[in-house]
Amino acid sequence: MLTFADLYGERLSRELGSSDTVALFTPARRKAAINEAQTWFVTETGCLLRTAEIRARSGVAEYDVAEEFDDADYLRLAEESPAFKAVASGATPVYLTGDDFPRRTVEWLDRYCPGWRSQTVTSGTYPSAWYHRVNEGTDWIGITPTPMIPSGATWTVQVPYVIRSADMVDDDDQPFTVSGTTRTALAAYTDALPLYAAAELEKLRKDTQQSAVKRQQAEQRVLAYLDK
Repeated sequence: MLTFADLYGERLSRELGSSDTVALFTPARRKAAINEAQTWFVTETGCLLRTAEIRARSGVAEYDVAEEFDDADYLRLAEESPAFKAVASGATPVYLTGDDFPRRTVEWLDRYCPGWRSQTVTSGTYPSAWYHRVNEGTDWIGITPTPMIPSGATWTVQVPYVIRSADMVDDDDQPFTVSGTTRTALAAYTDALPLYAAAELEKLRKDTQQSAVKRQQAEQRVLAYLDK
């Protein structure tokens, strides 16, 4: 795995066609561009995930993602769908996943489940679907029908989400590291970072054509990851 020094040094100089570290491409700008590239790659690919549990509450259908997760590393929800888990005292946990707990849009629910917002159910009825909506910059995860949880039971929604990698600071830091652990399987894609960084730094030379070329090459590495 390439180190931070490799990425902001030799590899970035190669993409820029310049070893300048004094005029335009100072070490501070180089380092910032590489860290920005790392966040971009993770956001685009969803290659680093964490799962959080939202504890469902009776009579509450929607949950504020930022408030529930309370995670500074949160970038966005993952493509992978959440799972529902119900635990009752002395009983085997019940899991709902996939087709048993599908994702629906608000528009789909409005069309095929009229009155779903005010639907009343008997206590212990498991949710049939989940949905995601955005309101004024806030992400909400919702489950339907609104839960009525039996006494003594615990219901949770296990939600996978994309997290940012720690910014690299020291020269021997490695990309795609979370809580001290590096995802070494991503070693083959570290070349995307100097490509993206070069695309941003080329703007300092007003070379929009070369910036676009490097950005396209970086995007090709994203597509290569997603294809695998």
